Amino acid sequence: MRWSAVICLLWIGMIIGVSFLATPAKFLATNVSLPDALAIGRATFSVFLWVECGFFVALIYVAILDQSMSFEVAALLLVLLGLLGINYLIIQPILDLRVQFILDGNVVEPSQMHRLYVAIEMLKLLWIAFLTANLK
Repeated sequence: MRWSAVICLLWIGMIIGVSFLATPAKFLATNVSLPDALAIGRATFSVFLWVECGFFVALIYVAILDQSMSFEVAALLLVLLGLLGINYLIIQPILDLRVQFILDGNVVEPSQMHRLYVAIEMLKLLWIAFLTANLK
């Protein structure tokens, strides 16, 4: 198995573990208050940003070392960078602001931002799987 595949599979596992298992599960814990769950989520995704950046940089490094950095792979990586940018530069700051409003005791209106975040996470997960298949 190539290192690029190992990196992609680890990244996919992290997305599933953080975004689709741990995050929803903390809201099911009856002894965790909503503010605590939100603060934990904020900290988790702040750390996960750096983990994902590490995976992305590692993919580029390995693709260059393996000499598999073709035009197609570069294009796939650029799309992945765009998905990361949407999550961390657009959606995440909006969600962080909502969390802060709630932590400050304010009531916020329902929003579609979490659904958009989940949609981007699903797309990112599928894109990394697709990238895995295209890295030689």
